[in-house]
Amino acid sequence: MLHGEARSDMPNMNVGLELVYKNPLTKKRFALARLDWKSWKNQHRNKRRKGWPLRGKLCGETHYHAFELNYVADKEKMRPGDLPVADDIDGELQTFESLRAMAGFLLGINNIELVKRPPWEYTEEMEL
Repeated sequence: MLHGEARSDMPNMNVGLELVYKNPLTKKRFALARLDWKSWKNQHRNKRRKGWPLRGKLCGETHYHAFELNYVADKEKMRPGDLPVADDIDGELQTFESLRAMAGFLLGINNIELVKRPPWEYTEEMEL
């Protein structure tokens, strides 16, 4: 399933769209991949663990936590943590619509346009 997060008081930033697997027996949820857009932290740093891809890489405010970077094939499980490894994406995403289109491409979702713009609260000082 697709899971999205956005804060109503942070328009056009700090949005995450992730692909989640929900185990039907235990009801536990596992994030498989996530696209983070304009993180309020302005960056993401990968951990410097031995054997991990992109060790210590500092990613920009928009980055992608790919399944391939976070899945350990020989152990048949995900790396510990909430998708701890990320990489920058090519190009800039200026609008929510461009984020949504990129998420559709990266996460393999054909009808991503069904995801609506978050109900952000704008003030006169904020630009759209």
